[in-house]
Amino acid sequence: MGTKKANSMKNVQRILDALDAHPLDKTDAGRALAFKLELPGLGSIDEIRLNIEAVAQGIALGIFTGREGSQLLYAAQVALSALARERSKLDRTGPKKKRSMQPVKKS
Repeated sequence: MGTKKANSMKNVQRILDALDAHPLDKTDAGRALAFKLELPGLGSIDEIRLNIEAVAQGIALGIFTGREGSQLLYAAQVALSALARERSKLDRTGPKKKRSMQPVKKS
């Protein structure tokens, strides 16, 4: 099993353990867990913006502790930096040109 898959399985197990400890119900712990599970991903700039908004709202509502909020905002910052680097790299290299299979004409 690859490292990425093993980490993914650990995350799934953490979520299942959390659901066992705090079922999604109308208790404060259940509502907080539901809020955390609904956080947007970090795969695109739009998702990162939504994630930051949700984390800020979660901090304001007291769902995230100061440390949790800081870690989530830092993760969004790292994701945004990675996307910016990737975009900058694509801008510098430009789209790859297709090579023509036509023979070059000699003058």
